Amino acid sequence: MGCQFVFVALLFSVACLSPVTASSYTYVSAQTIHDQLAVGDGLKQVRPYPKDCITTCEWYLNDYSCLGPFGPASAYGPLGLIGPLGSSEYARDLARWASWVREKKVMISLPVAMSNPSNAANQSEPTSWLDWGNLSEKVNRNGGPLSGYGPLGPYGPLGDAYSTIMPKINDFAAHLAAQGVWTVLGPLGPLGPLGPLGPLGPVGATGYMTDKFGNFIDSQGNVVRHYSVPWDFSNGQTVYRTYDLVEEYQPAYAQQLTDNDCSWMTHSSGLVLIGDTEQYAFTSAEEQYVTILAVPQYQLDDFNLRITVDQTQVIISANPSASSFIDWVQIKVRPGAQIVAQVELGMTVPFAYWSHDYRLYVVGSTSAFTSTPIKGPHIIRY
Repeated sequence: MGCQFVFVALLFSVACLSPVTASSYTYVSAQTIHDQLAVGDGLKQVRPYPKDCITTCEWYLNDYSCLGPFGPASAYGPLGLIGPLGSSEYARDLARWASWVREKKVMISLPVAMSNPSNAANQSEPTSWLDWGNLSEKVNRNGGPLSGYGPLGPYGPLGDAYSTIMPKINDFAAHLAAQGVWTVLGPLGPLGPLGPLGPLGPVGATGYMTDKFGNFIDSQGNVVRHYSVPWDFSNGQTVYRTYDLVEEYQPAYAQQLTDNDCSWMTHSSGLVLIGDTEQYAFTSAEEQYVTILAVPQYQLDDFNLRITVDQTQVIISANPSASSFIDWVQIKVRPGAQIVAQVELGMTVPFAYWSHDYRLYVVGSTSAFTSTPIKGPHIIRY
């Protein structure tokens, strides 16, 4: 009996000392939030318990709350049709102006450009000359959006504000953190500074040109994937934090990429019938949280997400008909994890005449964020 006890104790010790396995990694999704928290009293099992949200925290989990079809991550939010990356007249003008400026290294009339981007793009004889890439570098050297004083530096939402200030605002803000109840709306998701609307994205502050596929191109014609931002000053040297740029890839190009990272987006109109799918492969270079969001172009379309990790672990966010949450998944992955995101047209109205477009957003947190104080039944080990 004594020998058996020693053997069991030895096995327990070895298990405790063994390296982290895949089962230690977790995910949350629109479906786990709905199934575990929005239905029943699951919210009471979440820690820290969300009770101070201006109004009741349960109100922020109903079908038409901030996670639903009228919220920030929906078809008509800043990531959708009428946002800066959408298909509205404003977005087209902005894209036309940015493309013209970057590709021609301009040469624009600033008063005309600021008053009407369409006129700026049609100018043949600019009156005030400006090199967009050079200006970006100068601005960022002097406190611009890609400097240490910008949103990606220690004084922005990824610094102390994330760990000390945000949790003290109220419980809703506390759950904008990784794997929180409303994490998809937080600073590590597509709406945050690491996402496509921030300085790393298609309308950001890098000053890089883009090629026909959506790659960022520097002044030497090289594809650029990363950008380093000053984070600290130690022992007489500047310490940098490196982020992945957020490219807007053409869908066919994104689907065939073999070395894609965890920060990019695409806009596709390739799904025609309910059940049609498209998939995208990408790899995480580091341990991090990766948020994947499928935003419909039109409110009456619903898309499902199926995420496969390392060809074995399958995570599905396919909301039941009782829920109208926008589909998303946030998953903690190991360094080198191979991820495949499959988008499926899950539902639309009969005889819909419009194209079933969607925008897929993938945003990695970087290895600066690998843990969270949040606990609850909505967080699932895989």
